[in-house]
Amino acid sequence: MRYWEVHKEPCRQQRDILSVFVKVAMNQRMQALAYDPAGDRFAVEVQPIPAPGEYDVLVRVLACGLNPVDAKIHQWHGLAPGMNPHWVAGLDVSGEIVTVGANVQGWRPGDRVLYHGDMFRPHGGFAEFALHDSRTLSRHPRVAPVVAAATPCAGWTAWRALVDKLRLTARDSLFVAGGAGGVGGFALQLARHLGLDTVIATCSAANADYVTGLGATHVIDYGSEDVREAVLRITQGRGVSRALDAVGGDTDLQVASVLGFEGEMVELVRVVRPERYPDAFLNGLSFHQLSLGSGHRHGEAGRQTLARAATALNELLEQGHLRVAALAEIDLSQVGEALRAMRQQHTRGKIVLVGRA
Repeated sequence: MRYWEVHKEPCRQQRDILSVFVKVAMNQRMQALAYDPAGDRFAVEVQPIPAPGEYDVLVRVLACGLNPVDAKIHQWHGLAPGMNPHWVAGLDVSGEIVTVGANVQGWRPGDRVLYHGDMFRPHGGFAEFALHDSRTLSRHPRVAPVVAAATPCAGWTAWRALVDKLRLTARDSLFVAGGAGGVGGFALQLARHLGLDTVIATCSAANADYVTGLGATHVIDYGSEDVREAVLRITQGRGVSRALDAVGGDTDLQVASVLGFEGEMVELVRVVRPERYPDAFLNGLSFHQLSLGSGHRHGEAGRQTLARAATALNELLEQGHLRVAALAEIDLSQVGEALRAMRQQHTRGKIVLVGRA
């Protein structure tokens, strides 16, 4: 066998990396989906390839997951300093490092990486190239880029909620509001992996089989059933020991109402309101809040929360204990329309932008 036949894949990778280096070195431009906050508009445009700061890496985007936080940028854009009409969103990136900043340690061009980006920084993953702080990178799991990019926001959040916050064990019972969504779907799979006997989830009637397949032992149609009564019936009046609100709005009132004695709940979307939860004090209830991206703004302690979640989820993905269900792939021209659609409806599974080869 000839040398080329044995080594053709490494050689191909080296040529690909070299071509990217040349493109960046020649100061070529890239395609990106820009967001204009003044008009709430998404538009594909040509932009300069950004230069990395001292701790940044420039990444060639292989895939980027779409998340509700990307879609709802019109609600939070005022919190991002200096947002201009050329802002590029996109937090969950599977990619390959092209260049590194002066103070980057442990990473080099050609490394495959996965990360959950900082929503308050520009140059996100809805582009051919993106920038990210190297201190919250993770090694790419041994799965396809499109699968990897579907996991950080939803999967890492679910892991942090169930493991870091609720300390879930096989002895617990779990209620998940929003079982068909990204976070809810990963939470159900994690609960199954941990061996829980009682895992209750809400969803529409159309998604009942899908949610059961992810790990729910009981499914409640939130559109036609009294959720609290259904949970109490399933648990013989005890309620659940742990609960997760992945829906938002006033769903926290419902989620708190299904907790049993000294039950615990994680709220992902809004601030908890214990004063509005009946008998919260008498029942000894506890409440947690979780914002995955806040790890970017709390120094090394915050960065470690992202690192631990990445390591855990990547391992579970590689071992086949978790899967990305209902995965849809789109190209850059379709991202703006997909984000607008996400604002209008409950999502099922994940949508991922696939970069150009």
